[in-house]
Amino acid sequence: MYENKLKTLILVGGGHAHLYLIKQMISDKLKGYRTVLISSESKQYYSGMASGYIEGTYTEKDFTVDLPRICSKSAVIFIKDTVILINPAAKTLETASGEIYKFDILSVDTGSDISGSQIHGARDFAHLIKPLSNLKIIKKILIDAPVDLYNVVVVGAGAAGVEIALAIRALGIKENKKYSISIVNSNSDILKGYAKGVEHKTVDLFKRNEIKLIINQRANLIEKNYILMQSGFKIKYDLLLLATGSLSHPLYRESGFCVDDKGYMVVNDYLQNIEFPYILGAGDCIKFENYDYVKKVGVYAIREAPILWKNIKHIVDNEELEKYVPQKNYLSIISLGNKTAIASYKKLFKTGRISWYVKDWIDRTFIKQYH
Repeated sequence: MYENKLKTLILVGGGHAHLYLIKQMISDKLKGYRTVLISSESKQYYSGMASGYIEGTYTEKDFTVDLPRICSKSAVIFIKDTVILINPAAKTLETASGEIYKFDILSVDTGSDISGSQIHGARDFAHLIKPLSNLKIIKKILIDAPVDLYNVVVVGAGAAGVEIALAIRALGIKENKKYSISIVNSNSDILKGYAKGVEHKTVDLFKRNEIKLIINQRANLIEKNYILMQSGFKIKYDLLLLATGSLSHPLYRESGFCVDDKGYMVVNDYLQNIEFPYILGAGDCIKFENYDYVKKVGVYAIREAPILWKNIKHIVDNEELEKYVPQKNYLSIISLGNKTAIASYKKLFKTGRISWYVKDWIDRTFIKQYH
């Protein structure tokens, strides 16, 4: 049992919001508290630069944060372990190593998994793009692939799938490799939630880059060299990547929290668990009880972070909490490979190098805070 004389704030996961909290603690300490970060990884990967890493624009160092290093700057105790169960009433949590830790305040920022991981055979034969540490293995496989035609299949035509497919095309040009790239989607919606103009531009780009788009095909079974679709159609592959929708960690459901139908922890306007006010959360692992329009994208975690920090301090000081009202619209920039991108806001969009340079500046500015 982890015990100390001070009260304890435990942060579970090193996501965008928790990075912000840890940085704030360099100059703004919580009186009477010590802070512990528990993460299953020593490095936190920034999703905004993931496809750029695949195509070779960024190095691993460029888009990762060294969690032990940033914690040491903030006098935060770093523990590399995986939280497997939370007892909210007893204010304890259990890790994969068998340790039990006590907390007074708990904040979770664990992100989400890939929904396609539930397909039979997925974890045996496919490569999931989450956790993002998987990208190191994926990139090595691509670089080490034979010069002859190499069949790459990406399942999922959301922003992640689109970015990864186009990044692989860009990597193939740099490495002089003949990648045959296909994107498979369970329905006809490409980049669902984006303006139709963005979808049309992207589909045109697929055609120009000879990326095959296979729609209305849902994977039913994954074997070593092929995917069997529900329709009975088989798709062969040499490398299979899953970039499907998000899936909640089982942690929250198994810990007995109030969760939505997908297993995400439900929070109120103050980022608090709706049953246990000393448990808070941010990022992809939460679901707002009052804001159904919030998507699983990094911009929300970044905007939630200052409110999360303020409300943790308010709980410590027994002060009134601040509400977080998520924005409905935000600038989204999708990398298209070769230092081009498509920026969109509502129904407006702009394609080209300028959009990429804006994205590059935003991403580098964000990650630089934690280097």
